[in-house]
Amino acid sequence: MIQRALTLIITITLTLLLFSCGHADNKPKEQTQNLNLMPRAEQIKISDLKSVLTRLQNKQLEFDFFGITSNGVDCIYFVPDNNLYAIEFEIMTEDQKPWLDKLKVFAQQNNFKIVITTYNNQPHYKSSESAPVLRIETKSNLDQTATIGHNIMTQIFGNNEQTTYDVVP
Repeated sequence: MIQRALTLIITITLTLLLFSCGHADNKPKEQTQNLNLMPRAEQIKISDLKSVLTRLQNKQLEFDFFGITSNGVDCIYFVPDNNLYAIEFEIMTEDQKPWLDKLKVFAQQNNFKIVITTYNNQPHYKSSESAPVLRIETKSNLDQTATIGHNIMTQIFGNNEQTTYDVVP
């Protein structure tokens, strides 16, 4: 019984690590081929964001938040905030650092309050501090949040309508 529970915990942890933002794929080819047998993250276009937000609102997702990313760097999370939403960006890799200021400017230009917080995750760069999280308190409804997410991905990260995103926990 204990071994079964331990196996389940290890499987869940490995899956979360595989599909989390800031993931760099530098595995040898034979390891990558073996990963093809593992479950893959749901993939969407930005036009499908509203449907995933609807599933979040209806508590049809595994967690009470989700993120989207096309490359592990442009990872934004959608978090319920008293029947409205906030959008978060956690700086887990060195490649994500330059985007922090751009997201702050975007928030200020759109009159959104910003808060720097942390979930005490250890970043994948040299730091004695926990990874910072930029929380953009949009106080937006579902439709507005889908539009804001679209705008961040196109205006800030330079993605387009054809970009494919992984939906990540």
